[in-house]
Amino acid sequence: MVAKRKSIKRSDYNRVLVTDTLPNEAPIVFSNDGLYRNCSAAATAEPIMRTLLDTLVLTNGLQENKWRLPYSYKVRKTQIDFRRLAVIHPRSQWELRLLYEEYTEMILYLCSRSEFSIRQPYKVASRYYERKSDSAVNRYKEGVVALLREDPVTQYSPSFFAYKDFNRPHKFFDSMQFCDLEKQYKFLWRIDVAKCFESIYTHTLSWAIKDKEFSKQKKNIVDSTFGETFAKKMQNANNGETNGIVIGPEASRIFAEILFQAIDRRALINLRQLKSPLIHGRDYAVRRYVDDTFIFSNDQDDLRAVYEKYSEALELCNMRINSEKTERMSRPFATDKSRAIGLASRGVNEFIKSFCKQNKKSGKLTPTKIRYPASLTQSFIASCREMCPKNPAGYDEIASFLIGSLLERIKKIVDIQKAPLSEKSRGQYAQALRVLLDIMYFLYNMSPDVSSSYHMATAIILANRFARRHLGEHEPVIKQAIYDHTEQLLSSKNIREMGVKGFICLEAINVVLAASDLGKAHLLPEPEVRRLMQAGTSQGDSGGKYSYFGIVSCLFYIKDHDIYSSLRKEIVSDIKVHLSDLRDVSTNAEKALLLLDILACPHLEIQFKEKLVVRLHKDIGQPAPNQADLDAFFAKSDEQYWFVKWKGVDLLNMLQKRESLFQSKDEPEGSEE
Repeated sequence: MVAKRKSIKRSDYNRVLVTDTLPNEAPIVFSNDGLYRNCSAAATAEPIMRTLLDTLVLTNGLQENKWRLPYSYKVRKTQIDFRRLAVIHPRSQWELRLLYEEYTEMILYLCSRSEFSIRQPYKVASRYYERKSDSAVNRYKEGVVALLREDPVTQYSPSFFAYKDFNRPHKFFDSMQFCDLEKQYKFLWRIDVAKCFESIYTHTLSWAIKDKEFSKQKKNIVDSTFGETFAKKMQNANNGETNGIVIGPEASRIFAEILFQAIDRRALINLRQLKSPLIHGRDYAVRRYVDDTFIFSNDQDDLRAVYEKYSEALELCNMRINSEKTERMSRPFATDKSRAIGLASRGVNEFIKSFCKQNKKSGKLTPTKIRYPASLTQSFIASCREMCPKNPAGYDEIASFLIGSLLERIKKIVDIQKAPLSEKSRGQYAQALRVLLDIMYFLYNMSPDVSSSYHMATAIILANRFARRHLGEHEPVIKQAIYDHTEQLLSSKNIREMGVKGFICLEAINVVLAASDLGKAHLLPEPEVRRLMQAGTSQGDSGGKYSYFGIVSCLFYIKDHDIYSSLRKEIVSDIKVHLSDLRDVSTNAEKALLLLDILACPHLEIQFKEKLVVRLHKDIGQPAPNQADLDAFFAKSDEQYWFVKWKGVDLLNMLQKRESLFQSKDEPEGSEE
């Protein structure tokens, strides 16, 4: 997979903001790239920019102890369950960046003490990779793509630390290490911690780093340690909560890993001290991926003893095993899902062979004639039904895998040179893309999830741009197919019936943002866009109809198009409601994020944005800026974007970064070197 390896400046601690302080599950257009750039250029900031940085981001050496309300939202976990994620306040993100700088070696040491962990940071990452599969994506980038070469930190740095041994759980199951464990042990128990991050009591970190009783007796000493410092930062970022940490940022996983390493050690020691000692690597083996723990043994009694001692160690940190999710297996260690994915993998290979020829050297695919496209599509969908495990999860078990696999085939199909295609070839390529898009949209409608939304978005843009460059008379057919499928997605039951407060329908939003690549002739109906973007009202008390993600995603999609004039007015009115009082903008993440992005948005009137700047200065007790400073600030607003880059952005750049993150993270995980 790896084609090139390039260097990153290890001493650039600002890249913590790019890699470790945001959830990965967010709209395509959302990132910390602008925050990183603005903080890196803070020394030369103009007056208004300096005020924004000082008020909302930088601590300037001050040790603050303020609670800040994160911007919380829900995403779909399964068909019936949701996961709450959070974007923490920019200033809390900066504080975590400072913590990384001061305590890097301590973090690495505390994450190196467990024999059980298979996903732990072991050094500061100094390299990033360009994969061979990126070549097709790079070929279809448009507009301002110099960012890739100009700023590799914001494009390809998936985590601040390098991780070992595995950066995603499925890689463990596919590894020789897993095969060796299966050869050595007859039985496997897989255990999961109930509501792991929600259950973490932040004060337990200091208890875990040092002995619990020592920490209680020597509280004044412990308060000045790394554990208490980290705990305080996490509490402040989560509005003062001590029970539970924010879910999403990689920094939260670092916090959890340090805690779990101490739990591992306690369980290991207690097992050695049994009347009949159990020795790790001889009597049993444990592998832990964050809170997902795998216990191997040849003896059921030994398995039960390990389970009990690990459970006791968890309880000392106020956590519990979710007994309903405990899986017990004997060799061969295979689940319904793993079997289904094995079938799906073979099924995709056979399906593609039926209408594509593969170049053995390059791996590129060349479509052949499809006699009956509709029959081919229906036949594969029928085979997908057969692949699904016979349990309530159904399509959930294989849809994401199949969508990702089909995207990889699209990349190999569109990866052609500039030479013009013959009329016959154009028809064959168009047929192949139609079949693949039809199947991907079907699977996505059955089981939409956020990680698949990035795959769908990439497929949409690649197919559209390939059609524009190479398919001539077939281009309108591909565009219309994408448009029709997207409109049907917005009206589907899985999308329309999400009336959960705080739910952000990223599954549909990301596909809609990608569909903006179709151009003005294929804009979606205003009522559908409005309904989608209003889903998940604000978690705060501002009373707005739209949340932050809904507002910025909507503005990015509708831009200055005349057909959305009434929707644009509605959005502006909603922004006014959200930002009517900025006195708490330094502690309210949603207000801070929204204010910074709106000030850089080119689709809103300059007078409206100037009034926001003046109001900010008034509400924080500073003199109003003069007109010269306002003019200077807004003259640079395009290059001083924050979380949404409004102009000169290529969504393929953003998607390539998302794919890199998901390759190296798991909601979210770190990089692997």
